[in-house]
Amino acid sequence: MDSRAGLKHLAIIMDGNGRWALSQGLPRIDGHAKGAEATVNIVKYCCDLGIKEVSLFGMSTENTGRPIAEVSFIQNLVAEICTDNQKIFH
Repeated sequence: MDSRAGLKHLAIIMDGNGRWALSQGLPRIDGHAKGAEATVNIVKYCCDLGIKEVSLFGMSTENTGRPIAEVSFIQNLVAEICTDNQKIFH
């Protein structure tokens, strides 16, 4: 099925998850977890629409300067999300 919107590729810059969490009185890592959850939902929706390619920009070299615990959490979260949703992402 072709995408209803005519889109073949969607690119998303993921930004502000940590700031969102802090604004909600939550730890930054909770924002990253919510962002990952939203990402999976967006990819599923893109599949439903027939969008075949989704590019995600989620971490810049600037982000690697964050506390090591936060960077490690994000890296582990990405690995877990990719593993758990491998079929959807392909």
